Amino acid sequence: MTPIIIDIQARSVEELGGLVRHGGEEYLYVLRGSMELHSDIYAPLALGPGDSVYFDSGMSHGYVRTSTDPCVILCVCAGEGIQHLAETASKRQSLSKQADGPDS
Repeated sequence: MTPIIIDIQARSVEELGGLVRHGGEEYLYVLRGSMELHSDIYAPLALGPGDSVYFDSGMSHGYVRTSTDPCVILCVCAGEGIQHLAETASKRQSLSKQADGPDS
């Protein structure tokens, strides 16, 4: 299992770069802000602080922020290839912060 804290920045699936899928399962818990879980199977699921969801990561999915305030989640992933996914997410976060500038 790999726990990841994610500061959701994308405001749309297009801004996110599309939905992703990977092996394994995910548990998502919203720490702060509000978001929607988008997938290729279900309608967007609105989630706020204290809400959680557990799903099969083989389903295409993406996280979209709906609050004007920051949205921070705990995502716990289990399954093959999860370490690569965590490294990719970390790199995206670093690139996003660099693009936003030092004051973001």
